[in-house]
Amino acid sequence: MLARARVVAVLTLAALSFVAKAQTIEDGVRLAYANILTRAQDSVAKTGERYGQESGEMIPALESLGNAFALLKRNEEAENTYRRAIKLAGTVYGPDNAVAMNETERLATFYSRAGKLDQAEATYDIVLKDYAARYGESEQSVVRSLNGIGRIHLWRHDFKTAKRYFDRVAAIVGKAPMPDVDEGLSALWSIETMYRLERDEKGILQINERVLESVARWQGGLSRWACQARLEAAGSYEYVGRYAEAEKLIDLIPPDCMDPWGGMPVLEGRRRTLRLADIAVGLGESNKAEHGYYATVISYQVAGALDLLEPGIDAQISLAAFYRAKGGDDAATKIEQQAAVQERHLGADWISTLAYRRDELGRLYFRRGKPALAESLFTAALASLEKAGASPDVKNNIYPQVVGDLADLYANSGDYAKAEPLYRQELESIVRSFGPDDIQAEHATASLASICEKSGRKEEAGRLNDSLARIRERRI
Repeated sequence: MLARARVVAVLTLAALSFVAKAQTIEDGVRLAYANILTRAQDSVAKTGERYGQESGEMIPALESLGNAFALLKRNEEAENTYRRAIKLAGTVYGPDNAVAMNETERLATFYSRAGKLDQAEATYDIVLKDYAARYGESEQSVVRSLNGIGRIHLWRHDFKTAKRYFDRVAAIVGKAPMPDVDEGLSALWSIETMYRLERDEKGILQINERVLESVARWQGGLSRWACQARLEAAGSYEYVGRYAEAEKLIDLIPPDCMDPWGGMPVLEGRRRTLRLADIAVGLGESNKAEHGYYATVISYQVAGALDLLEPGIDAQISLAAFYRAKGGDDAATKIEQQAAVQERHLGADWISTLAYRRDELGRLYFRRGKPALAESLFTAALASLEKAGASPDVKNNIYPQVVGDLADLYANSGDYAKAEPLYRQELESIVRSFGPDDIQAEHATASLASICEKSGRKEEAGRLNDSLARIRERRI
């Protein structure tokens, strides 16, 4: 109880500080972005004055300016600036040079982030066709382009094609004398994302074993990448409810392993502590869980993370859920209220992240026999997603997953009257974007077929089972 009182007091002081800033925080963000643009524009002007507008020194300055325009969503100006950098690279260094290749890959990445997937794919193809043969497949821009095209196919839910690109990246990294481990890990974790969308627990665990084996072969067991891989793999074991194995993986991470210069970076340390607290909940180790959640929350507040627009709300809602599971409703309510004050001022990306966190916690407490708490977490996740805007990640991945998890909760208790409309909602959101035979539709289609069979609706069950057979042909 004393710990609850301490954390509520700390959070109350932090929230008061945040509220004092809340009216100006959005203006502050806009001002910060505007300052980035101003500095980039000044850099272009000064570089041009010193070296000339057609000099090679202008290329990195133009790249920074393009990045600033992209940050401010001034997409036409960003595109024109990146294209100017590509053209200048050709003028200064001749055709098919490595600088132009790098800038072309950057333009493709810009298109991808802006949602212009066809243009992104075509631009990545330029890198692969015009530069890969000359500079080799292991060149960084080539590897990033392969990963970029893979992600485009992932977003389109063409998982088989995506996996071919990601496997190719992993093979290239494995053979390279100086492997780009970050891109190799990105490829393998993208494959894991596909297995999660398929709700394929066996595939999730297999790909994490491959990650751990690959990183050990690429960089050795004590590299920062190996430690990061263990942390992510622990999250996957937690995802499928294998908490003891998850804990063993984290215990293999030395305290000074995450940073190549020694010392675990603050944010990675918080993620590790938060993950251990989740695992402790799964294992029924209450004191250990409370200590982990409490330590993570206090770490954010003491470090002044509010000033960095990273308030640690994921840790706060985790601690609140823990207290609510233990019957500490007053403490949980106060923490939730402080988190809500801060959450109102966060952008869509952060809200989507918090929705995913609530979904994780909902699954955790559902497994722990706390269906009412799980229901409230799933419902809160859906409510926050409605505020988050219609980004592709929300529409295509997070939203259907949360709706499906809530439907599973009701179906598990035999409340099919509540479960069925949610499964239909999950299916409709996927069909709207990808069609009825999309791989992500398997979960809702199979669940609806089962409900229809149990209720005697044989004709509809038959149609759903036919669709299910077509879907399963597309599994990776």
